[in-house]
Amino acid sequence: MVRNASQKDKEKWAKQLEMTVKGLVEEDIVWKNASPENIFIDDNGHIVVDWLRLRRDPGRWVSEKNQDTMAGNTESLVKIIRFIDPSLLPEVDPRPRAGELSSHSN
Repeated sequence: MVRNASQKDKEKWAKQLEMTVKGLVEEDIVWKNASPENIFIDDNGHIVVDWLRLRRDPGRWVSEKNQDTMAGNTESLVKIIRFIDPSLLPEVDPRPRAGELSSHSN
């Protein structure tokens, strides 16, 4: 579905994911099951992160070194956005910082 989505949708999803991960960082929460398989698109076209599934793929979306760390949040954000569309990466701040949102529009 992601590969066939419009560029506008891909940009929206990347931004929503970026904001989600930044929110996690602000709350000191580690995204332990970071993976595109745990991200869904709802009926309104927005991403929904499934926090209940414990599907993990160590080394693919988060290196084993960064598993269960805040650095893993950033690493998974970058890798998942590259999965959505590699051309979006320059548009997204890959270094989420608490209290700081980038100025991208939805």
